[in-house]
Amino acid sequence: MSKPIYEFTAPVVKGNGLGHSLGTPTLNQPLPDGGVSRTLPFGVYFSRCKIGDKSYPAVSNLGVKPTISDGKQADIAVESYLFGYDGDAYGQNVTTALLYFRRREMKFPDKEALSAAISKDADAAMEYFGIKDGDMGGQK
Repeated sequence: MSKPIYEFTAPVVKGNGLGHSLGTPTLNQPLPDGGVSRTLPFGVYFSRCKIGDKSYPAVSNLGVKPTISDGKQADIAVESYLFGYDGDAYGQNVTTALLYFRRREMKFPDKEALSAAISKDADAAMEYFGIKDGDMGGQK
């Protein structure tokens, strides 16, 4: 695997719970102030998240979640859907490495369209990582 486009460590914070309600629970992390993150395009990335001594393949969104924020000023953040992870990481420092840029962040007309896009992004990430159904565990 190639060198990360961007890597950071930040605590996991509570989000609005939409990912969980759509069947794709995410870890939400604020970005460190300044730095390279502000020069990266907002969008979907294939990534890897390290929690403790385990590393999980993931699909992450870097940006302001325009479908959810409805034009309100939103903080720049990363939310990641981890394959094979079902724990509670709230408050833990997680290292997230953005590995591959898939597409730009966009506003969808409704939550159903957003959910369909997330599903396509997750399928593409599974292919990128060579993951087959039932083979999504974290790695040491």
